[in-house]
Amino acid sequence: MDHVPDYSRFFTVDELLNHSRTVAFNHTDLVHYQNIGTSRNGETISMLSIGNGTKSLLLYACPHPNEPIGSLLIDYLLSVLFDYSELLMTYTWHLIPCIDPDGTRLNEGWFSGPFTIRNYARYFYRPRTEEQVEWTFPITYKNYSWTTPSNETQALMYAIRLVQPDFLYGLHNSGFGGMYYYISQPLVDIFPELEQLPSTLGLYLAKGEAEAPWVTQYAPAIFSPLSLVGAYDYYEKYTTTDPVTMMYGGGTSYDYLNEINLNKTIFLMAELPYFQSPSVTNDTIIPNVTRRDVLLQGLDKDDESNTILMYLLQEIKSAMTLDSSFYRASRSLLELYNSTAASRRQAVLNDNSTLQPATIASRADALYISVFYKMLIASMLDRAIILQIQQPSADIKLSFYRASRSLLELYNSTAASRRQAVLNDNSTLQPATIASRADALYISVFYKMLIASMLDRAIILQIQQPSADIKLLENAQIELEHHLDIWINDIEQNLFYTPIRIRNLVQAQLGTMLTILPKVATSSASSRKISLFEGFSTFLLSFLLFRFFCLLHFQ
Repeated sequence: MDHVPDYSRFFTVDELLNHSRTVAFNHTDLVHYQNIGTSRNGETISMLSIGNGTKSLLLYACPHPNEPIGSLLIDYLLSVLFDYSELLMTYTWHLIPCIDPDGTRLNEGWFSGPFTIRNYARYFYRPRTEEQVEWTFPITYKNYSWTTPSNETQALMYAIRLVQPDFLYGLHNSGFGGMYYYISQPLVDIFPELEQLPSTLGLYLAKGEAEAPWVTQYAPAIFSPLSLVGAYDYYEKYTTTDPVTMMYGGGTSYDYLNEINLNKTIFLMAELPYFQSPSVTNDTIIPNVTRRDVLLQGLDKDDESNTILMYLLQEIKSAMTLDSSFYRASRSLLELYNSTAASRRQAVLNDNSTLQPATIASRADALYISVFYKMLIASMLDRAIILQIQQPSADIKLSFYRASRSLLELYNSTAASRRQAVLNDNSTLQPATIASRADALYISVFYKMLIASMLDRAIILQIQQPSADIKLLENAQIELEHHLDIWINDIEQNLFYTPIRIRNLVQAQLGTMLTILPKVATSSASSRKISLFEGFSTFLLSFLLFRFFCLLHFQ
């Protein structure tokens, strides 16, 4: 697979955007570069369109900002697509290098490694559900409605409506576990290829618990897409809780396709982790243990950790004056878990499919990988506390200091020149008045006094740090990091894991797409018959894609 670079790190947002602009500049005859929206913080979100085929492909990277694998796939495609004219004649490629630049920047601390779960957690960020790209599409279903998509979601909505994709590839990835897929259609003839793909790259196929209990399993590790509709129906069926109270945020991109009648679009996600353990693919049955048993054990561990974290949240509430992204996200996700815990437990007890035998893989998911994801939320709370400790009233304090220092330095640097100007300006030889003397001797002092007062406020703010709050936060952080160590040790002692080579992750997303593309080539929005010529063209394209895939594997 020499064509796919041996990446040693993930690229920053600036690197991704600079490369995409360079590609557009160097191929003005083949690339249409356009802005599709702006982020929450006002950063431009761009899309590149390449080729002139009849089939429209839309790929978007960083759908969650802690998921940069797809950004490298798009970066790679921008380097090689121009060498495969048949792909540009059959498809029009619409590529979004980074759909959430704000959030992705907050993850850049771990992009260069070291690739351990501790370092990943230390610099991890993921927005609260109500601010996520993938979970704020507008949707109305039964008694639930969401009408406020995030800025980034609006950009993706615009792109979807604009290009009307035949194939939508959300370049998601997970964090820990094995590789699995979401696909909108049961394309059973390609499922064996998808099941075998991970092993060809040294990855494990995930054989444990599904990410959500409401998805339909088509084949091992291949599921119907996540959707708000599925979640609503599941909780309506298996709990006595009003499902409206279990819903947060909006729909997914898959939900949105259905909302705008693009339900024949092939939707795909290939979820693959940074860290893997052989346990996640071990489908050995554990004697006399059901899935319900291990799921309830996992919920017990989750409840225990959530009790600790909710207590810490309450303890620091009065001191957390900085409305950081980390604080909003960790607080929201912990409160969401806390408010839905009883209903999720009830659903496990009422869903008879949980009476199936447990496997080593399902136990690993329930008892340890679930801890990994809760640990990431706790780590965001840790980052929020650190920011609060380091920046008590920082913006206000710095404003006073910057303003007073700048104005005093300006006066100092211009004093001699202003005196010289007075001496050289003969109009100043006119007689003085009481008013002009008042201006010169006292009102000027008034304005200098205001500058001095701002410096005084800066000094007072520096001296009067809220020491009680700082002590409270420092103690909370010590306690939180103690629990983080316990939870990380729990994972490390019970699940042997290794980081996955970045190149293999990019190859896995690429290989998944190449497996699906022949199906896209034959898909149609209507039920018309395919002509003999079209059939031959499809056969030829499939052969070329196979050749492309083989070149990537064996050169």
